[in-house]
Amino acid sequence: MIIQTVLGSIQPEALGTTLMHEHTFCDLWEWGGRLDYNAVVDDETLLADELSCFRAPGGSALVDVTPEGVGRNPAGLRRLSEQTGLHVVMGCGWYRERVYPRCVYELRINQLADRLIRELSDGAQASSVRPGVIGELGTERFHITTAEERVFRSRGADDSAP
Repeated sequence: MIIQTVLGSIQPEALGTTLMHEHTFCDLWEWGGRLDYNAVVDDETLLADELSCFRAPGGSALVDVTPEGVGRNPAGLRRLSEQTGLHVVMGCGWYRERVYPRCVYELRINQLADRLIRELSDGAQASSVRPGVIGELGTERFHITTAEERVFRSRGADDSAP
C-alpha cells in the first residue's frame, strides 16, 4: 500500500511521526455567524514557521482534512510541504451543509462520486495535487440533512437517493 501526499506517493514506512487531523489553510468566516478575521488562516509564512516547530523535534507528516468550502488550498499545501520537508496528506470531500460548495446541490450523487474520484486520480481544484484520504465529512448534531445524506452516499455512488 502506498500513501498519497501532496508531493506524490510514499511508502508507509516513510511517513514517521504524524499529526492525523489538522487544518492548515482554513477559512471559517461564514461558520456559525463568526464574521471576523481570526477565523481565517491563510498566511503561508506563519504556517511554515509553525509547522517547522513540529518538524524540528522529529515530526515528519500531517494529514490536512480541511475540506473544499472551508479553505482547502492544494497548491498552498504543496508549497508548505516543499518549504518544511513534511509529508502532507490532503483530504477531499465536503464537511457540513453550511459550508458546502454549490456543486453539492447541483450534481447528482454519482456525479459527486465522480468528482471525488477525479480528485483522487487527477488532482483537486485545477491542480495536480491529489488527496490521500476522503474526509473530513460531518453532519448536524441530531440529524442528517438531505444534502449531507447525498454527500455520504456519494462515497458509495448510489444514485437512487435524491
